[in-house]
Amino acid sequence: MRKLTDSEIQQVNGSGSTTYKLPSGASLTITQMRNHSTTFTAQVGSSMYSANSGQQLAKFLIGAGVGAMVLPFVGPVGAFMVGQAASYGAGGLMSSVGGGG
Repeated sequence: MRKLTDSEIQQVNGSGSTTYKLPSGASLTITQMRNHSTTFTAQVGSSMYSANSGQQLAKFLIGAGVGAMVLPFVGPVGAFMVGQAASYGAGGLMSSVGGGG
């Protein structure tokens, strides 16, 4: 078994990131966080977009769970709408405490 390089060790322990240069000057940076989630940051011109896999999963699970709870009361369309609202609210809460979202 070969020894890990310093770059590989940094990526695994959350202190490293990999940047990919895309056409037309855009770039995509992937960072492994210490909590084992992955943050994707895309820069297109002067705009920057970011998403974290752990936060996206949490928002999905919250939306699906709340939607499933209200399904018997409001039907499938209502459950979808309530689930989306809960997911949006969870994202807003994550943003307000500094976690992005």
